[in-house]
Amino acid sequence: MEHWYMISYDIRHPRRLQRTHRLLKAQASALLESLFVYRGSTRDVEQLRIRMLREIKPTEDDLLIYQLRSERVIHRWGCACLPPGLYDFSLPALHEYHDNRVFSVQVNGGMQR
Repeated sequence: MEHWYMISYDIRHPRRLQRTHRLLKAQASALLESLFVYRGSTRDVEQLRIRMLREIKPTEDDLLIYQLRSERVIHRWGCACLPPGLYDFSLPALHEYHDNRVFSVQVNGGMQR
């Protein structure tokens, strides 16, 4: 069974950063420069994790792989968004904001902004 995963990294050395970015760009979809979404099985994401760990230094760099819940929408603001009206349907549910609008979510029975 395939799932969506969010992958983020913080890499200190420029060469490791370039190699990791190139590896992820070939395997996943970029949301931001160091934030990607990846769709695959548990085995697929484990193989990708192993490949990424060959490129980074865990004592200096950070890597986060988080399995997304399929019913959750990703909210994204800023200039990195796709042009209005253009959408990549291969990505998980994504709501883009091209202005300063705020959205409200219900947290523990109350509303938060």
